[in-house]
Amino acid sequence: MNHKEIERWYRLRNIIKACKVLVVVLLASCLIWLVASGFTRPKPDDSYRSDSAESGGMRIEHFSYSAPGPRPWELQADTAVVSQSLDRVQLTRPTVLYPAGAGKEFVLKAKTGELDKNSQRVTARGDVRVKYGDFLFKTDELHYAGKTKTAETSSPVTLKGPDLHATGKGLTCPIDDNEIIIHQDVRCTIFNVKWMGSGGGLPF
Repeated sequence: MNHKEIERWYRLRNIIKACKVLVVVLLASCLIWLVASGFTRPKPDDSYRSDSAESGGMRIEHFSYSAPGPRPWELQADTAVVSQSLDRVQLTRPTVLYPAGAGKEFVLKAKTGELDKNSQRVTARGDVRVKYGDFLFKTDELHYAGKTKTAETSSPVTLKGPDLHATGKGLTCPIDDNEIIIHQDVRCTIFNVKWMGSGGGLPF
């Protein structure tokens, strides 16, 4: 083997060593990048994410909806799951707000509920409480029709006001008409009533 062949052999061996070192460095760099990306990858935003496990729709935190119209009613909820068709919404801790006439406000709260956007109807379930002016009524389930501004239920209800306590079954409340109607099995206790003279009646 002459001098040129020996020199060529040493050069080739150095190139092979350099290639091996380069491969090791590249592999180490890739490993470090993978580990680092695993720690720094951003977590998904829980306020707006797919929730296919429940309904195939999307889950929204702090949901808010305002119905159209000259006197719009508002719907708020802790969480909402919107269907894929975007017309039905499952609600957790919903609240319905409507500015009724004569300076009164209709406020509905419940544990769960559902909004049908096509019919503008809200169904509230579980410890349903409605504050309407000076009156508070409670029931297990209540339907609020946004188009007619009417709340109604066929379930047992209790109604409390400044001077009365009533119970019964079934209720209709046309809000703009300033009425609360209990339909069946009505029992009512009235307080602080001043009776009129003979032949008189209640001062209503």
